[in-house]
Amino acid sequence: MDQPRADARSASAPSSGEPPGREARAAEARVPGRREAIPIAIAVVLLASLVAGIVAFAGDGGDDGGDGLATAEGIVVDADEGALVVELDEPIDGSDRIEFEVLPEDRSAMLTTEHLLYHASSASPIRVRYERDGDSYLAREAFDLPTLP
Repeated sequence: MDQPRADARSASAPSSGEPPGREARAAEARVPGRREAIPIAIAVVLLASLVAGIVAFAGDGGDDGGDGLATAEGIVVDADEGALVVELDEPIDGSDRIEFEVLPEDRSAMLTTEHLLYHASSASPIRVRYERDGDSYLAREAFDLPTLP
């Protein structure tokens, strides 16, 4: 009643006379499976996201963002109802410190005197988007920047 079991290795042995399993292992080595492809795809997506984030948020001290506004970054050293003074990370027109005029129509939550004085007291960095009007620098927008530990 007991019939001899066929050896699993001999059942899958190729007809070429090669040792059993060698052809199957070679085929597995040539074709990456889903398990190998998923981490690679995740790494590619994360790398692309990182590059896109750096490109999108990198401020380089004065470049036009396509809307005619230039960018400046630095520390607010003084502010009042109509102006803010920024100690710049990169000089503009040869100056390390610029006074930006804040027009009433440009006052937003980020350009209120209270918020700007907070920046002055905490030495937290800010990004100002501005335009030139003759010899004046008009602050149109401002953004908080992350502080380094």
